[in-house]
Amino acid sequence: MKTGAKTTLAEAYARHKAEDLYGAEAGYLSVLKQNPFDASALQLLGTLKAQQGYYPLAINYLRESLRLHPEDVHVQYNLGNAYAESGGIDDAIECFQRVLELDPGFDQASLMLGRIFMSKREYSSAIEVLGATVSINRSNVEVMSLLARAMMFNDKTDDAMRVVQECLTINPNMAAALATYADLLKMQNSYPEAEAYYRRACAIDSVDESVLWRWGDLLREQG
Repeated sequence: MKTGAKTTLAEAYARHKAEDLYGAEAGYLSVLKQNPFDASALQLLGTLKAQQGYYPLAINYLRESLRLHPEDVHVQYNLGNAYAESGGIDDAIECFQRVLELDPGFDQASLMLGRIFMSKREYSSAIEVLGATVSINRSNVEVMSLLARAMMFNDKTDDAMRVVQECLTINPNMAAALATYADLLKMQNSYPEAEAYYRRACAIDSVDESVLWRWGDLLREQG
């Protein structure tokens, strides 16, 4: 990359970080006019177009960047996100799996892949992916909380209880983990304890309507 192109790319990226998307786009396009095969500019422009919701364009730019650097996990991850947002779930799965092949410790790829498998009710697949990540890194509470939920839906309640308790030991105020713990307590007919944990989860995250519904179901069951 020429010095002038480097300067333009750095300036464009600074505008991107400052959320001046139009200024950033002009800078990235300027770099690509000088060198259509600048992988960094292609990646950043693809990420920008995804932010704007132009997923087909984002996918095109990211795929071209990936063609130039096929083992760049960040490009692969961003491409997976673009596919997921545009409804290309099978392509997204392939991207996130490739990320984890290249970097098994890439937690966000594991989380995205786990969420996709959960949405497809493929709980065993979610457990496999998330469990592999937790075996590498036991500090990511988002991954651990989702793993516990996948275990619960797959009728592995004892394992789910163990994982969610460990998650809450790390972060006692994680709303998603508190709600899953409440669900597990409810399944054990421990209604007062479950209600207390639903209450705590809602106090932290009052936006999650699903937790409110589950708490309401508990209250109705109690009469």
